[in-house]
Amino acid sequence: MIAMTACSNGPPAAVTDAGPPPPPTCAAGFLGDGGLPTMEINTLGPDGAVTAVAQGDTLPLVFPLQGGFVSFVGVRATNVESCGVQITGALRDLSTQEVRVDSRTINLQPTGDGWGVSGVSAMASAANFSNIPLCPNEWSSMSIYGNVYGLEVTIEDTRGHTLTRKIHVTPQCSQASLLSECLCNCQKGYVLGQACGTQGDP
Repeated sequence: MIAMTACSNGPPAAVTDAGPPPPPTCAAGFLGDGGLPTMEINTLGPDGAVTAVAQGDTLPLVFPLQGGFVSFVGVRATNVESCGVQITGALRDLSTQEVRVDSRTINLQPTGDGWGVSGVSAMASAANFSNIPLCPNEWSSMSIYGNVYGLEVTIEDTRGHTLTRKIHVTPQCSQASLLSECLCNCQKGYVLGQACGTQGDP
């Protein structure tokens, strides 16, 4: 069973005389031609580029604002409702079945061809991708980088369409300036708080 944690959004905004602020809008509506719902996986890299992820590909480990190292995993989909899509991304240790998960609600951005995406290069927001927390590595039986893991991505739209893709990927440290920290934090047997050494190879 996949365990998920919920994050508090803090106290509600104060209500003014004009009333509470309106909810976020999403005008794109249904994407596609009414055919079979279809989904592909993509990822947001540290350079802001959004790229497709297929069976056997590498998956970038990225340093986010909250610290640690994550993989930003999104989708490209058609014949689904674009507004209020629930996306769940998970990376699984194939030998132990231990898993790390992030689930959130997003709006797919239409690309004008009947498809919608989590984000487009140079304008993508990490908040619109599943932020799978992978390091510090206190959960996997092996180093996160350089080894094969199972990537599982599921989306569910407001019409009840549910799509899941499962592929194998190899996470890799992807930021040269943070390579030493990534190799240390994501290594097998890392202990929280341990001092990281000098830059090395995975």
